[in-house]
Amino acid sequence: MTGLEKITSRIIADAEADAKAILAEAEKKSSAILAEYAARANEIREQIGAEAERNCAGIMSRAESTAAMQARNILLSEKSTLIDAAFDGALSRILSMPDGEYLELLAGLLFSAMLEQLETERVNRELYGEVDLPDIGSYEVILSAKDRERCGNDLVARVRGLLSDKSGLDVAEKLVLSADTADIEGGLILRYGDVALNCSLSMLINSIRSSVEAEVYKVLFDTDQAS
Repeated sequence: MTGLEKITSRIIADAEADAKAILAEAEKKSSAILAEYAARANEIREQIGAEAERNCAGIMSRAESTAAMQARNILLSEKSTLIDAAFDGALSRILSMPDGEYLELLAGLLFSAMLEQLETERVNRELYGEVDLPDIGSYEVILSAKDRERCGNDLVARVRGLLSDKSGLDVAEKLVLSADTADIEGGLILRYGDVALNCSLSMLINSIRSSVEAEVYKVLFDTDQAS
């Protein structure tokens, strides 16, 4: 499983774990509103007297309609909040992973990014030839100050081993830990030449949201699961 797939799985798992409690609270609020409007309708019916009894049905219908609309709005708001929370909470949960798991996640991200870059270079060589391409002397891994201290050397060593098995020692030795740090909460930036590839966790979570949001919604609000 790649680092990106791990992030996606984590978002969905967290959303599923939180769904029942938050939906129960939303339904509780909705029921309270419906009960409140029913009580108001009864009060109105008692106040207006027999002479306006014929209007009660219309008054109660409008009150119930208003209550139902507010109840729906609460549920929609809670659903939107829950979906946002599923994605917002993913970052903090990933950052709190045990060191070994977090290292493997970053290694998956970095290894995938390197393979994509190497494939791009291969295609460019076929199209344009070696002479027209800039020589990339190193691939710098830039981490946050905290992550650099936490796992920087281990991360580079881990991915160097993967690259050596996949692409050869010459490529692996070009992967280095940068002395620079990045203003990111987690993830990494891969810099080579004039290019800086942003693989920060916040950017990756935002980039996959459109592709997995429907699945998260299904996990959270599937009728069978929510009941």
